[in-house]
Amino acid sequence: MGVKTFFVVIVWSLTLYAQTDAAFNIQGCYKVDVSNRIFVTSAGDYDPDDIDHDTCADACAVLDYQYAALTMGRYCLCSDDTYSSSIVSTCDRTCSGDVSQECGGAESDTVLSIVLTRAAVQLNSTSDVFVVGQPRSLQPDVTGASVTTSFDYGDGSHATADDAVVTMNHVYAVPGQYVASIFAKNSYSSAFAGAQITAYMGITDVQMDCPEVVEPSTSFTCSITVTDGSDMTLSTNIGSSYHIGTPNTFSVGTVSQYALSTLQSDAVLSDTVWILPGQEFLDNGVIRSVEVNVDAIGTINFLILEPFCSGAGETYCLIDNQCTTSQCGYDSSMPTNPLYHTYCDSSTHVFCLSEHRCASKSDESTCDAEPDRYASSTGDASRASYRVRHVITKTATTTGYNYFEIPFADRTATAEIGDVLGYAVSTGTAIIRYETADTDEAVAFSLATSIPVAGTPYSSGFTAEAKRFHIRLTAIDPISVILEHVYPNIGTNNISATVNNTLDSAGITAESVVEVQIPILSE
Repeated sequence: MGVKTFFVVIVWSLTLYAQTDAAFNIQGCYKVDVSNRIFVTSAGDYDPDDIDHDTCADACAVLDYQYAALTMGRYCLCSDDTYSSSIVSTCDRTCSGDVSQECGGAESDTVLSIVLTRAAVQLNSTSDVFVVGQPRSLQPDVTGASVTTSFDYGDGSHATADDAVVTMNHVYAVPGQYVASIFAKNSYSSAFAGAQITAYMGITDVQMDCPEVVEPSTSFTCSITVTDGSDMTLSTNIGSSYHIGTPNTFSVGTVSQYALSTLQSDAVLSDTVWILPGQEFLDNGVIRSVEVNVDAIGTINFLILEPFCSGAGETYCLIDNQCTTSQCGYDSSMPTNPLYHTYCDSSTHVFCLSEHRCASKSDESTCDAEPDRYASSTGDASRASYRVRHVITKTATTTGYNYFEIPFADRTATAEIGDVLGYAVSTGTAIIRYETADTDEAVAFSLATSIPVAGTPYSSGFTAEAKRFHIRLTAIDPISVILEHVYPNIGTNNISATVNNTLDSAGITAESVVEVQIPILSE
């Protein structure tokens, strides 16, 4: 089966120059052949009455030429070619800006070989396709001497540190369009190039559920569920083709795929559970992949925890991320993202447009701002208790970045709105890297306790620390499509549905058999 793929890149670039001198060597003095001049391009931005070797070399380096020539004591010319070493002359004019230096003659040039050229970077179109879960690098053309580069792939992951490399692999966990960039620099200049790229996701499973038996001329429905894939098209033998798009795929947490100077790590001295309230799920989904950056290899138990209230008579309010003995103020039966209030309990609360939240009718005149959702001080106590919903156990086999894609058949871990991330490790196993959290950022909570199982509750013993651990989980909410159809006549009918996309033009097909029968009615 041949799969035709394509990759469209929109590129742009920018170059910035630093105020430093270009390095150069004096190549020598050469006679000018007026009938076939090698240096004919003026350096342009200089004062002929104040020219010297440094000024001329700088002016030509800015234009990205490899050679500079000074002639008649006051003129600066540039070229990418130079004279043969056998064509030697005498340079008897001093430079207008420095009488101690030679600047050619009436028919001779003093030639400088520029050692440090400006940094430049360009991204060209490529046939490479970025696929979710597969490492791939931008392919830039980088020029200049002693150039370092850094990459930013635009998906919220940290940019790479400056390094003398021109390719750097990256893994996208979520399909979609991204603005990726590369920054190149040396001691003379810096340059930037960007590209809008698309990360595709392959199709792994298509399920179809139809009734086994239907009546003639009676409408029935089949449901088609697609778990993985991006920018997909559905074709059936009972209707037209449909563009069904991409399942809702989202990530929670942060991770660096590269070595950063800001990353830290602590040895695991005892079995420890970490709860990360700031890494909160804002939608429902099935866990598809896990990413982590470790300083030591070993087993990690990734946790999905649900908040709950352990106090007598307390209710957990998702919107405020707090426990309360009074009403929460919003209609909990209505689905809502916890960061946005949409439905208020009209008997006790009103909607405050200025704060975009529900407020008690007693506060209607003030419409107070929403309280902070997370504890941001190491002196704060936990807002709620937590219960382990799922444990996902993986083994990091290499230090640094690790990516784990969970096979479709093994995707049993789910997350609901309001759940948070966590992890548990044992003494002598994996060590996860972290950064110091900002002062207004949610703190992490640790507990010295054994590795948990699903259902384990945590209500006390939290130690708050200003740490941002490099863990990221990606969840997906499958697409469901409902097809409606009518068969006018009795018989056996085969229904097929094929889902394809750019990565898989043949696609995956699901089939079902529907019997059309006339029911036997009793007299």
